[in-house]
Amino acid sequence: METEAGRLDLHLLSMPRGQCKGAVFPVVAPHERLQPSSYKEISTWVCTLASFREGTAILNRMLHLRDGEAVHTKTLSDSVAREGLRIESFQEGYAREALREHGFCPETCLPADGAPLEAAAPQSPDIPEERLHRAIEGCNASGAGQPAVDAACLQCRMEEPSLTTYVSIDDIGVTRQKDGRRPGEERETKYVENTVVHVARGTGHYVLAGVGMAGVMRLLAAFLLSNGLMQGKDLVSFTDGARNIRGSLERLFPYRPYRIILDWYHLEKKCREYLSSALKGKDVRNQVSEAVLRHLWAGDVGRATDCLLHLDGSLVKSREWPERLVQYLDRNYSYIPCYALRKELGLRNSSNPVEKANDTTVAQRQKHNGMSWSKGGSSAMTHIRAVYLNGEGEDWNKKGTLRFQLSYSDDDAWAA
Repeated sequence: METEAGRLDLHLLSMPRGQCKGAVFPVVAPHERLQPSSYKEISTWVCTLASFREGTAILNRMLHLRDGEAVHTKTLSDSVAREGLRIESFQEGYAREALREHGFCPETCLPADGAPLEAAAPQSPDIPEERLHRAIEGCNASGAGQPAVDAACLQCRMEEPSLTTYVSIDDIGVTRQKDGRRPGEERETKYVENTVVHVARGTGHYVLAGVGMAGVMRLLAAFLLSNGLMQGKDLVSFTDGARNIRGSLERLFPYRPYRIILDWYHLEKKCREYLSSALKGKDVRNQVSEAVLRHLWAGDVGRATDCLLHLDGSLVKSREWPERLVQYLDRNYSYIPCYALRKELGLRNSSNPVEKANDTTVAQRQKHNGMSWSKGGSSAMTHIRAVYLNGEGEDWNKKGTLRFQLSYSDDDAWAA
């Protein structure tokens, strides 16, 4: 048995037939040793922070194991992969059971025929009109060359944050291991796509993550239902504008209203990238970019589009890029709010929480130079890091269970 105190030899005594109703110890693979919860916690936690080779060296040094007794890198990586698979299996079981319990189909994540929809019906009020008008006056009083905010032109309502569940979604790809390459075959980099979801209400937060958007979205639906995060709540989702994310939300919530907001950082980045390819010279590019972004910050997509359609031909080196940017803005028109007003009201404009979760859950461990991952290995590492990020490491390692509840800890993710 591998323990935090070193390796122990166990001698098992046979019991008379009929007196033992189950295995005394869990079944292990050939050459694999039993792992108590404390050793399992140390070994998996170390491997979420360092490479498997470095993790193996740390464990062997800590346990004073050498030569024939040492833990092998392949053994450790296989152990971590199995642990991640157990977490994934537990989450899948939780999701299906929670969906059934609330009258939803575990396959489609949609309400079963005849099931009541009280748990999914939003009833939250908007921000009071008086507060909204004060915020508009505050925006317009700031000046600084910013276009005025017109209450009559606001295309979307402003949610009451205390009665809103915020869901931020993002994908992140890591380099996929090659199955093999024949001589003369061109190099082609493929990726394992991880989906990360950050759920927040008030000061509470929780991260859901895994390989494959369908499974993560099923887990999201179960989490929202079992924690009462849809009943009487607005549902607001921040995305980077990816079509697959919008499509997944449409399939997941056809039975209730929800809102998608295009993250300001990604909108600004997209505009600057397109205009960089479209215009001649840095000064012209910056001047036009600032003009377009000022209108978008005020939520006025129409005027931003007009700026792009009436660019002086002498300033443009390629008409393709302004046209593509106009198409992008038209495509995302419904998801571009008045960012200035939201800021004045103290509402979020950014998907920053999921970007940070993306970095902590996936990028910090899996996106280093020279690293490549199998689909199973990437999924396992993502699940394990998400467990620690949610502060559930002790629950999983000692009890084999997860709470699936919002965390209200302000601690750093890896202090748990």
